[in-house]
Amino acid sequence: MSTSAGTGIPASLIAEARAGSPDALSALYLEHGAALFRLAYRLVGGREDAEDVVHDVFVGLPEALRRYESAAASAGG
Repeated sequence: MSTSAGTGIPASLIAEARAGSPDALSALYLEHGAALFRLAYRLVGGREDAEDVVHDVFVGLPEALRRYESAAASAGG
């Protein structure tokens, strides 16, 4: 199984998340949501704001993955 750019995340899961698959996004949330929340909490200092950050990250993730892929392709990656 190939992984994405040394992240340890299966490339197929990234591809599915890029396409907006609810199952893929859920799997990524279950795996990484708590760590993201802890980081966001340390940065913003409040539970509600940290929850908003996590929400915004996962809502915007498919588009961010598409932009990242496009930029990597443009750079020859």
